[in-house]
Amino acid sequence: MDTSMLRKINREMDMQLGYVNEILDLIEECEKRRLLDDVNETELQQLREHCGDIALAAATAKKLVKNLEPACKAEEEDRAKDKDKDKEKKRKTSSAKKKEEAAKEAVNAPPEEGAADDDDDMSFLE
Repeated sequence: MDTSMLRKINREMDMQLGYVNEILDLIEECEKRRLLDDVNETELQQLREHCGDIALAAATAKKLVKNLEPACKAEEEDRAKDKDKDKEKKRKTSSAKKKEEAAKEAVNAPPEEGAADDDDDMSFLE
C-alpha cells in the first residue's frame, strides 16, 4: 500500500465522520421539532447505534493509517533509492558498452590515408 492510498482512506474516513455527525444532527433537529411521526424510538436507537459503529470504524481506520504511514513512506523512499541506483547502473553500463564498441571500431577501422602509424614514428631518434 502506498501513501497516496493511505491519504485517500484518511480523507474518506473524514467524510464518513462528517456524514455521521450530519445524521446525528438530523435526528436531534427532528426530535427538537417533534417531527418523528412515522419513525419509532427503536428505529432512532438503531440509527444512533449504527452511526456510533460507523464513527468507531472510521476513527479506527484513521488510527491504522497513522500507524502504517511511516512504514509506507520508508518503503517508498527505499524503492526510489533502488530505482535511482538502477538508473545509474544502467547509465554506467550503457556508457561502458559505448566505450567498448568505440574501442573495437577504432581497432578494426582501416588506418586513415596519410596518417602515420605509431610504429613508423621515428621522431624520438632526433
